[in-house]
Amino acid sequence: MEGTYRFFRQIFGRGHFAEVKVSLVPADQSSVVVAEDTFGWLTAMYPATDVSSSHDDLRGEAIDGVRYAVRDVGRSFAVIITKIVYTVADTGPGDMKFAAAHAVWQALGQPARRPPSIEESGVQFPD
Repeated sequence: MEGTYRFFRQIFGRGHFAEVKVSLVPADQSSVVVAEDTFGWLTAMYPATDVSSSHDDLRGEAIDGVRYAVRDVGRSFAVIITKIVYTVADTGPGDMKFAAAHAVWQALGQPARRPPSIEESGVQFPD
């Protein structure tokens, strides 16, 4: 199953943007990996860009979002994050996690039981 979610909104006067694509299959135990070419779009546009470790924060947020969504559905999946897209101006804390969680729910064709909310202070996930 594959899912893509693009989070693109103006909220409380601030831009929010993140896009995540995932591929997942049922598994005995949940796992999340980030594909090698996740930032391929960036290196295609800017060939001199080194994304080997410079985007660890974005990778980390995407992984956190996937893990949150998998826990929310209550089943185990092996998930590969295949694409992470951001902008310097509009991607802020929590945006990538939000998009990644929604990409999982989109792939599964089911809504979140405990969805994150968007507050003036930013994206908020339930405890």
